[in-house]
Amino acid sequence: MRHPKEKKMSYLSAVVYDPPKVGFPYLAVIFDTSGEVLSARAVPNPDAGEAFLAEIMTKFAREHGLEVK
Repeated sequence: MRHPKEKKMSYLSAVVYDPPKVGFPYLAVIFDTSGEVLSARAVPNPDAGEAFLAEIMTKFAREHGLEVK
């Protein structure tokens, strides 16, 4: 099992988890600092998970007046 890739935006963490077993999807999740799930989506592969996380994190940043590079 590979280690989940994690990205952070000061008080948010975003990660793509491997499927727990064959036949299950990958899971892209965004957490706040308390560990509460803010958003989650089942995705077919890690690239789709990373794309989902980038989209959501960019949207969140823009909504809060943060610069997106």
